[in-house]
Order: sequence, then C-alpha cells, then structure tokens
Amino acid sequence: MAYLDWDERMGIGHEVIDAQHRQLVVLINDLAEAAERGAERRELGQLIRAFCDYSSEHFSTEQGLMDSRDYPEYFQQVDGHEECSTQALDFYREYINGRDVSLRDFLVFVATWFQEHTMRVDQTLRKYLKKKAASAPATP
Repeated sequence: MAYLDWDERMGIGHEVIDAQHRQLVVLINDLAEAAERGAERRELGQLIRAFCDYSSEHFSTEQGLMDSRDYPEYFQQVDGHEECSTQALDFYREYINGRDVSLRDFLVFVATWFQEHTMRVDQTLRKYLKKKAASAPATP
C-alpha cells in the first residue's frame, strides 16, 4: 500500500509539471517503503537526497513557467518552495551527520506539504497557465 496516493487534483494540466508531481509521489513512496522494510541508513540517506535533488529541480522548472510581474501568487510559490527545500535539506544534513531524527516526521512533513501545495497553491498556477495560453497569439 502506498504511503501517498496520486490524486488527479495534484496535477495542474501541464505535461511536464504533472509528470514531475507524479515522480515526487514516487520518491515519497519509495522512501516510506524503504523505511517500512528497515532499509540501511545509507539507502535511506540516498532516498532522502534524491527527494531533495528532484524537488529542487521541480521547483526550478515550475518557477520558470511563472512571470513575477503578472503571476499574482509568484512570491507565495517561491516562499513555499524555499520552505520545503530548506526543511528537507536540513533534515538530510541532520540525518547524514548521524543525528537522531525522525524519518516518520520527515515523511509526514513532505507528504502533507506536497498535498497542500499541489492541491491549493499550484492550482493558482493552473489557472495562470490556462489564462496565459488563452491570451497567447495563435501561431500559423
């Protein structure tokens, strides 16, 4: 059973972003599955790092679709992305340095953050991209 199930409301109607959102769900589930089966610390560290790296790549891609001058939620998006990145990287640093941190708490954080962000904040990006596409001049 998956830790986090894909929900179509996590998509925004953009092929690349939706594929990245699905991949983030896979990464969260891979980490949860590895933790559940008692994977070694090294493997868990690699999975945490994979989530950090991929989420950073995703945030960069997503922000590249936004225009800070006419997308009203630009700074809310960037702030949310930075919050997630900072907390994930802080957790990763603590984990690889052998600190006693809770993988369960990390999973709860990333899954909750991801669901809330994609189903609420990213939906404003959906509307923005749809409006932008509708106002773009037709190409012959």
